[in-house]
Amino acid sequence: GTLFAKDQKMQDLEESSDLEESEYSFQTAMEELEENKESLKLIFQKAQNNDKENLQSELSTDAEEPEQLCDQQVTGAHLELERMRWHFVLVKLKCEQDDKEKQRLHEERMAQLHRQAVNEGLQNLLQPLNQYALFLYCFIIIHVIYTLKELAFYIFQTHYLISAIITCLIKETQLIS
Repeated sequence: GTLFAKDQKMQDLEESSDLEESEYSFQTAMEELEENKESLKLIFQKAQNNDKENLQSELSTDAEEPEQLCDQQVTGAHLELERMRWHFVLVKLKCEQDDKEKQRLHEERMAQLHRQAVNEGLQNLLQPLNQYALFLYCFIIIHVIYTLKELAFYIFQTHYLISAIITCLIKETQLIS
């Protein structure tokens, strides 16, 4: 029951974080586009004004052939297409960067949630469910302590050399302290 609730909670957190991140990246992308839009508009208006002035001065000074006029119009359209292409390339790069950042944040958040779930799982595992389980835990711990004590006394009684080395080490550490 609790594992399912934790999994559901983690999925809800993932979905809400994904929605928040996508809304945030969309808003930031739109803001950046608006900022860049104004600067690009000014730059290309200047370029178009210069092109228009050049065209008007050339038309007024001497009558050019229709082919040259057509080439200049194609050049203006080409500049506009090139501007749009670079604009889309910039938007694509920004979106890719935002996606990578979202992926990195998502991986960090999932690792953190996983660590929290593992820690909570261990705490729930060691926490007794009722008084009988608590009694059983205490009985097992006391039995393990008693067995280790008896094992240590047996080793010291049968192996005098080990006990002599350990007592010397204990005395040396007490002298150093």
